[in-house]
Amino acid sequence: MSEKVSIEITLDGKSYLLTGDESKEYMTKLADYISQKEAALDSDDKIRELPNRLRDYMMRFCIADDYFKALDEIMDLKTVIEKKDEEIYALKHELAKTQTNLSHIKHNIPANNKKTEPEAEEPQNVEKENE
Repeated sequence: MSEKVSIEITLDGKSYLLTGDESKEYMTKLADYISQKEAALDSDDKIRELPNRLRDYMMRFCIADDYFKALDEIMDLKTVIEKKDEEIYALKHELAKTQTNLSHIKHNIPANNKKTEPEAEEPQNVEKENE
């Protein structure tokens, strides 16, 4: 079992002891996020005047909104990664095919050069005969 970590955080001007299994840095990050959300809600006069219960619902909606936007972004990025993986696979396949073709061409070049060498000598012989 992991060791419990406790930190003191301040939310809405009040101090609380937060205990959990996560690191102090992570729990501080969570507390900062909640504080930022509260500050954003408090900056709106209409929301600030709402009863606490409605303000709590607004806070939950804001957090849920961030959560689902992050999930959508993750899904979009997964789709991009899948497409890139498919492109990489196709390019690797094309590279392997090209390397195989190049290897076949390299093996055929010496045979082609031997065939063309006598042809290259013939015009020289013809010129010598004309002299």
